Amino acid sequence: MSLVAVAIELKIPDNTAFTAYDALLSMGLDELGDIKRSDVWIVEADALPAEITHAIRRTELIFNPNKHMLRMLNSDRPASGEIWVAVPGRTYERERRLLEQAGLRAVRSVEACTRWLLLDKRGAPCSRAVLERARDLLANPAYQDALIA
Repeated sequence: MSLVAVAIELKIPDNTAFTAYDALLSMGLDELGDIKRSDVWIVEADALPAEITHAIRRTELIFNPNKHMLRMLNSDRPASGEIWVAVPGRTYERERRLLEQAGLRAVRSVEACTRWLLLDKRGAPCSRAVLERARDLLANPAYQDALIA
C-alpha cells in the first residue's frame, strides 16, 4: 500500500494566482514577492507510487497534459510558506472510480485541496505571520479549512 501526494501545476499563466497576489498586496502584505497555486491530490492505494502517478496522469478530470505538470510532493502536509485549502467532508468518489478505471487497483482514499505557495521578495517561503494574514483571503472559514505549515 502506498500514499502519494502530487501537485498538479499549470504550465500556462495562472490568472487566479495573479488576482490573489494583487489582492494580498492591496491588503498591505508588502513582503509578498510571488504567489503560486496548484491542486494537491493525495491518493492511497494498493499499488506502487509509480502506478498511482501513472493513473493520475491518465485521469483527465485531474490531469490534462496540455496544460498541467505533475510534481511529486515529499509530504501530504503543507511545507514552509504553504497554505492548503480544503473543503471538509467533501468526498471524491467520482475521482476514486476514475482512478480505478485508469488501472489503479484498490484505491483506499482520495483527497484534494488547493495549495498556495507564498514567497517573499527574495524568493524564500513567507513567514507564518504572513501566511496567517493571507489565510482569510485564500480560504473562506465558513466552509473551508486552511492548513498552514
